[in-house]
Amino acid sequence: MTATLTALTQPVTFWELPEVEQETIANGLPKQDTWVLNVIRNDEGYWYFDLPEYGIYNELLVGGTQLALDWHYLDWALQNSFPCDLDAAEIEMVVSSKPIEDCTTVLTFLQKDIEDPNASYYLDTRSNLECWLCPMLLYMFKDIPETLYLDLYPETWLDEIN
Repeated sequence: MTATLTALTQPVTFWELPEVEQETIANGLPKQDTWVLNVIRNDEGYWYFDLPEYGIYNELLVGGTQLALDWHYLDWALQNSFPCDLDAAEIEMVVSSKPIEDCTTVLTFLQKDIEDPNASYYLDTRSNLECWLCPMLLYMFKDIPETLYLDLYPETWLDEIN
């Protein structure tokens, strides 16, 4: 699937696209068990990812998810005695509905969002923070996963080992 007309002419978030283009993207996303996302923290303190091959840009992680990512980034820095700069933070995030051995954390399904039944609440079992996952992340999987396994690799750590 290629990016939609609007997404090709200007990088906008999925939610800024016309509804017909949202449906095209949602229906065209491959339903995979595992995704690898480059997640970047913006100036407002929110994390986002891009999937330009599908016309998705600046897809924000909000509703507590940004706090959980901050928590994991800071925890990683403390565990590794590494200077931490949240203003320039990037994380490679592997998110899977299939178990990942020694994963960073596990998100367990709590409930669907009453206001938006395509969105769901999960509990990050390591930070004990509640995360809201919008329909975009859930369009990426075959079904709404009961459990999501996350492996998080701060880009600064990846730079150090490469």
